Amino acid sequence: MRPGYPTTRCGSTAGMARRSGRESVGCGGIHIPGRSACLAHVSAADRAAYLGTLSADADIDHRGTPFAV
Repeated sequence: MRPGYPTTRCGSTAGMARRSGRESVGCGGIHIPGRSACLAHVSAADRAAYLGTLSADADIDHRGTPFAV
């Protein structure tokens, strides 16, 4: 892991189903820089702003972030 990368997990439970009657521990996605949620759980405006900062050679870290195909 590179120095300066965020290590805080998102924790959002939005859209996450409870399993076997246990409480959800929340999303394990890494926060995007400057925000308090992962790419999947920030607002549409925050997501667009973040994606607009990326270049073809950008270093990104989206460990644990849920992506749908």
